[in-house]
Amino acid sequence: MLPALGLAFEPPQEDVLSQPPRDAHEPIIQADSLWRLARERGIIAAGSLGAYAYGILRHGASARIRTTCFTSLVGAQLLHALTCRSDRHGLFTAERLAANWPLFATLLGSVALQMGLLAVPVLRRFMGLARLDFLDLSACVAGATLPYIANEAAKLRGTARPGLPLWH
Repeated sequence: MLPALGLAFEPPQEDVLSQPPRDAHEPIIQADSLWRLARERGIIAAGSLGAYAYGILRHGASARIRTTCFTSLVGAQLLHALTCRSDRHGLFTAERLAANWPLFATLLGSVALQMGLLAVPVLRRFMGLARLDFLDLSACVAGATLPYIANEAAKLRGTARPGLPLWH
């Protein structure tokens, strides 16, 4: 929820006034936008399931795999807030977006909260989480970062527009 609050402070893009207006009779969320959202969520789910599969292979059914999957999903959601800043500009594009300090502050705060849940034994027990080692945390980072890179690559390839497949 914190990153959504930070996104509310996103400054307008420089070319916003050169874009044609949206047809007033079109729905706010169109069917092709739903497909793009489904694709992005599917990529995020695949990253978390990858972290989960790593956990099963390494630890078997345990609280560590749930914690690995949960941490990966939280990280992917936080990075997805960066993807949501623009459907055209991003990690791999030459154009840079204006800084959004409230978003960055909420992302850092969310990361700090997640790390606190993992590091403080009382909070970890309260949330039903397990202690993670370096390899587990590496799987979490990979499960969060790879979906971010894939979703940002759609912008580079010009396929972030609604209705187009991620890879062609």
